[in-house]
Amino acid sequence: MSAPMSFTSIENPALHDRFDAACAGTRVLLVCAAAGTGKTTAVTDWLRRRAGARAAGGLTVTAEVDHPERFFDALADCLGLSPETVVPQDVLHGPTGVAGQVVAALARLPGPMTLIVDDAHLLTDPLVLAGFEYLLQHAPPGFAVVVCARFEPPVRWHGLPLAARLTRIGADELAFSPAQVRELCGQHGCHLDDRAAAELARLTGGWPALVRIAALHFVAHPGEPGVALAAFAHPAPAVSDFLRTELIGPLPPPLRQFLLYTAIPESFTPALAEALAGPGARHLLRELERVNFPLSRQLDEGESQLTHHPLVHAHLRDEIRYATPGLARELALRTAAFHDRAGRPLAALPHLLTEPSVEPIADFLRRRGIVLVLDGAGPALFDAITELRPALNDDPFVWLLRAVDALAHGDRAGAVTCLELAHNGSGTTTSVAPAAWLAPLRQAVAVDTALVRETADQPDPPQVEAVGHAGVDGYLATQLATAQVLYGNRIEGSRQLRRGLLLATGANQPRLALRSLTRLAATAGLDDAVTQMRERAGRALVLAADHTLAPSSDTAHALALSLYGAFLQGDSWDAAQAATLSVTREQPDGSTIPVAGWSADVVGRLLGFHTGTDRHDAAAGLRHSMMALLEQGGPLPVAAEGLLPHVVRVLLEVREPRTAQLLIEHAGAVIGATPRIELCRATSALAENGRAAAQQLFAPVLEQSEALPPIDRATLWLLYAVRSDTGDRRHRVRRGLDNALAAATPQQLMRPFLEVPGSIALLDDHAGSFGDHEAFVERVRHHTQARRPAVENLLTAAEMTVLRHLPSGRTAEQIATALGVSVNTVKTHMRGVYAKFGVHSRPAALERARRDGIL
Repeated sequence: MSAPMSFTSIENPALHDRFDAACAGTRVLLVCAAAGTGKTTAVTDWLRRRAGARAAGGLTVTAEVDHPERFFDALADCLGLSPETVVPQDVLHGPTGVAGQVVAALARLPGPMTLIVDDAHLLTDPLVLAGFEYLLQHAPPGFAVVVCARFEPPVRWHGLPLAARLTRIGADELAFSPAQVRELCGQHGCHLDDRAAAELARLTGGWPALVRIAALHFVAHPGEPGVALAAFAHPAPAVSDFLRTELIGPLPPPLRQFLLYTAIPESFTPALAEALAGPGARHLLRELERVNFPLSRQLDEGESQLTHHPLVHAHLRDEIRYATPGLARELALRTAAFHDRAGRPLAALPHLLTEPSVEPIADFLRRRGIVLVLDGAGPALFDAITELRPALNDDPFVWLLRAVDALAHGDRAGAVTCLELAHNGSGTTTSVAPAAWLAPLRQAVAVDTALVRETADQPDPPQVEAVGHAGVDGYLATQLATAQVLYGNRIEGSRQLRRGLLLATGANQPRLALRSLTRLAATAGLDDAVTQMRERAGRALVLAADHTLAPSSDTAHALALSLYGAFLQGDSWDAAQAATLSVTREQPDGSTIPVAGWSADVVGRLLGFHTGTDRHDAAAGLRHSMMALLEQGGPLPVAAEGLLPHVVRVLLEVREPRTAQLLIEHAGAVIGATPRIELCRATSALAENGRAAAQQLFAPVLEQSEALPPIDRATLWLLYAVRSDTGDRRHRVRRGLDNALAAATPQQLMRPFLEVPGSIALLDDHAGSFGDHEAFVERVRHHTQARRPAVENLLTAAEMTVLRHLPSGRTAEQIATALGVSVNTVKTHMRGVYAKFGVHSRPAALERARRDGIL
């Protein structure tokens, strides 16, 4: 124990402080770790640095010492006790009597003393162990025992009063830090930077013997640190020799076999160990842990995950792959099957990709491919294919999976490219999927890549036969049902979506069920069934939460539909959730697009406008998003035409009538002359030019009112009512209110009443007279957002400009000159202000404006 070291020891003051505290207080220090972890070196260095503080004696256990007649003789000798201390066993009735004599002799010694027992794991004789245990339990004050062992000798450690008598030091506390790794390597002329030292510390686990072997390896193989580290991690022959001789070789054959069988996976659970090594695996695992073999254990979702030391793992893998390659392949397939059955397909994937035969990975991709991609695991799947089996990248089926993944991430252009590559390769490359699958899958994926719009001249959607695979058939049913919906056949589309939902539920594929539910919700929205849309979207979100599905475009679309329904029906919504709909990602060309698509982005920005503070910036962002939706298409989750009226009203609310008009004209060029477009034109004209100018636009829209969806029909009739609220046209006001309520009440559509200026005031005027609609009217009138709108919302931008000049006292002619318009124009705007304020003079108008906070 006291022989001089042949190298400079590494400073470890924290560990030495632990040794001091243990020997001063607890009196028994158990330093237990595998070979080469620096137990003896650490204790020797500690004694050297504490020279003079304590007397010390050292005993190294060997097979010869592990004998009842020799152990205490050797112990007394190393402690410098007189020979009379140890008396024949038959006089003192066994080894505990001998140990008692030793304890009594130690109590008479002056000053503190430390006994070092090295290689204590070699103590096996029952009589020796009994005496040693007695010594540990009854050592006198001032006498400390440091026990160094590769694993705990079979002493009843629990018999010691642990809180006061025993301190344990393990491999983690003996391990070198990156700084110590760098220092040790420097002793050998190998100078590492911080990054290389940290990587070597990770690779070796700070195991001192391995660090020293690494230093010698680097000196013998000079070059780039990264290259040298990679070569060392294989591992280097010197590492394998050390592990084979010192760590693995001394183990019994069953334990060595267990180590080889569990070397294929990166980590393993006790259940996986049984699948690989047989039913006795748990017992063997406990035995390995008993002998302190370097296995790390951590809990992952309540299950123990065990991992071999990185270099031990590399050594074992090399040994089984080179010595018995057939067994290694069988174990890899067993590992893959175990993870696949347990619902961890990504953990199975590497083992299948490295299998020489193509059939296991082909079967896996057929069964799992679509669902993996829809679950958001596409990038991990394709990265693994590229790294471990790049030839699969040319497979048409893999290109189709990439197209599905691109769509899941909102990359329509990428999906189109992948579809083209799948088509180009389908005639020349053998696929892992049956040939009968490829054409239906291409058609199904094309549903989401096509810029499909709801127009009457669309051809019939494709008719595709089922392929006989539950997962693929569920995807086909959902996609082709979506095509039915978008081509106008919503009844058949809904039926097929429900079929897709049943297939997905029966096959236990929640991601496909989520897609079916989300698209059923979107279909309800297209049919103006807002309540049903919200109910289905809510079910989709619950399904995603119950199955902890990773966020995807389907989840985002379900959220958009749920929040949009709340917006239409006047309910509150979570602003933070709405903001997630506008999260963007960067494309290869550097531009950004919303992850959930432009339609969901418009919904998120629309809701953000109503809850945010910077309304002008929010309106500008909303307009940009709406333009992108019109240009790039994408009818899900909400069609562009349905969102347009809301965006127009936002622009009018922030007094951007010209911008609103430009947006309407662009939408008209894209969508066509629909009643909704005409409604938007009439709304803009009313806001910008007043009642008279909007008259000619309103008349044709009113004639087509039944062609409008309920939300827009209610808006149209409210605008009609507000426009008619002058003079003796009260019957027109009532007609407008009654028609608006008839459109809005069945689906509880509050939004038009909250957005059209003057609506609440008209409801107030007629309160109590709405009959069957009265309950809905009362909900609207008492809504938190049902503020009686300020008069300035009824004024056009030109009228507001003239109003701001009235306090100056200028005449109409002077105001006209300042504005560069005719005096008749100014007078027209002044009459409009008077009419809307219900006054007949400039002073009265100014008083009303000041009272309402406009001026």
